[in-house]
Amino acid sequence: ELNERDSVLKMISDNISDVIWVLDLDLKLTYISPSILNLRGYTAEDVMDQSLEERLTPDSLELVYDEIKQANERVSSGQAFGNVTLIVEQPRKDGSSVWVELVIGPVFDADNKLVGYSGISRDVTARRKAELALIESEQKFKILSQTTSSGIYVYLNQKFFMVNPAFESITEYSADELKDLGIADLVHPDFIEMVSKRAQERMEGKEPQSSYEIKIITKTGKVKWLDLSAGFINFFGKPAILGSIFDISHQKQIQIELERNLITKDKFLSIIGHDLIGPIGSINQLLDLITDKDFEISYEEREKTIESIKSTAANVFNLLENLLNWTRTQSGSFPFHPRFLNLNKLIKDNVSLFKSSAENKQIEIVYNSDIQVDAWFDFEMVNAIIRNLLNNAIKFSFVRGIITICSGVSGENFWVSIQDEGTGIEPGVME
Repeated sequence: ELNERDSVLKMISDNISDVIWVLDLDLKLTYISPSILNLRGYTAEDVMDQSLEERLTPDSLELVYDEIKQANERVSSGQAFGNVTLIVEQPRKDGSSVWVELVIGPVFDADNKLVGYSGISRDVTARRKAELALIESEQKFKILSQTTSSGIYVYLNQKFFMVNPAFESITEYSADELKDLGIADLVHPDFIEMVSKRAQERMEGKEPQSSYEIKIITKTGKVKWLDLSAGFINFFGKPAILGSIFDISHQKQIQIELERNLITKDKFLSIIGHDLIGPIGSINQLLDLITDKDFEISYEEREKTIESIKSTAANVFNLLENLLNWTRTQSGSFPFHPRFLNLNKLIKDNVSLFKSSAENKQIEIVYNSDIQVDAWFDFEMVNAIIRNLLNNAIKFSFVRGIITICSGVSGENFWVSIQDEGTGIEPGVME
């Protein structure tokens, strides 16, 4: 019966792909199965003559010594040895190495005294390489996620299971706080329905739009625009969403301001265009009148007509200069050169400029100022303001109206007011 059992064990050890071995207490081999040839390229006889240092790489040797020592200490203290499972690296005959899983167990004699160790070695090189590749990939991902300015998150079980520092910075919530929050706690009410619907579709295996813009509300109540990208992943056997967010609030604000400026530009050009048609048409009519050889006109009427042309041309020039100044302000190239100037003279020059336009509507311009003050201002800017106010006052005043210009000093400031008797601005438009 004993011989039969030994024959069975020999048959198993000779044919099994795993390596079976036995060590004494000095960690010297007393038996090793022939399958060692496939594992390391050495015959069983060659390996029997090798020391433990020759059979393991330095790091693995230290690991085995440490684990055996701890197991022996357990036995000495009356505890069970237990099976020890290790992943070690062993050198092959061709100079390469192989990763091996060792399962080490105790060998006791008839008196239950520890006399050695037995175990099985299994080739796990493919598995170990995959594990190392995964570890390397995880380390690279960790470095990337920790340093990128994009917020990265894993959404699992309706909660933010994992986030990187950038996600915390953008949302102003800590990672621990986010573990108790869901989509509805961050996303702006205007976008909750859309984001929740797309998240649910991903969990169901569908493929909704993967990238889009949303608004969120941060912990401190700030509203931010984000560029969000997300996709479905299998996270340790559970369905989850891996996503990234990028704060585009600044770009969005620039876009909104650009759209607002374009609307303003269109309105401004429309108004300027409308205001130019009338004066240019009047100039053409007056020029036709004084150049018509068949139409007799007195010297006084000719002079009056020429004055009207000059006044109308000045208004056209004013409109075009306003357009030029507006384009300069939009491009940020409007010059600013303040200096001490007499503001009273500037006002009087503008009154003289619009005298003919006012007389055409029988409007009286009254300028009351007993104070002569040199003020610190940019001539072009203040001149444009007064010219526009006076031009609008004439434009919207009723016939035979009065425009009153006043100026004075308030503390260190010099003020100017222009009042007309026109239609005014509706309260709703003024707001």
